[in-house]
This record gives sequence, structure tokens and C-alpha cells, in this order.
Amino acid sequence: MSFWVPPTTVPYVVWIIIFFFLIFGINLFGVLGYGEGEYIFSFIKVAFVCVFIIMGIVIDAGGSPSGKVYGAKYWSDPGTDFEMSI
Repeated sequence: MSFWVPPTTVPYVVWIIIFFFLIFGINLFGVLGYGEGEYIFSFIKVAFVCVFIIMGIVIDAGGSPSGKVYGAKYWSDPGTDFEMSI
């Protein structure tokens, strides 16, 4: 979590407590709560995989901020941007 929020703003202990109580709360509801949590988390995982696939296609087709088309860059002449050391 320190990648997004520096430890000077929110200490590590606060994140540990938040996630501990989140998991503890899910486990308090028994099998029904656990199943519902797994359903929600798996939906989020599948949604993000789809988003990443679409982002990869868009970036390969030239939709990145630089506007470069990465998808077919090395098809015609694969040896122009790097040297091979023998």
C-alpha cells in the first residue's frame, strides 16, 4: 500500500488492521459470506483481465499517449533497434 499512500500519511499498522477486520468480517458470516465474497472477488478478477486484454489491444494498435504502433513494429525489420553481441 505504500506505493499509493506513503507510510508517513497512513502507517502500516492501519492497513493491517483494515484488511484484518475485512477478512475477519467476511469469515463471521460463515459459508454464505465467504461464498459471496469469493463471488465478488472473482468477478473483479475476471473484469480486470478483460480490461487488461482490451488495453493491450488498444496500445498495440497505437492508442497509447505516444501514438506509436507497437504491434507491428518489428515485423518488417526486427534488427534495427538493437545490436546483437557475439
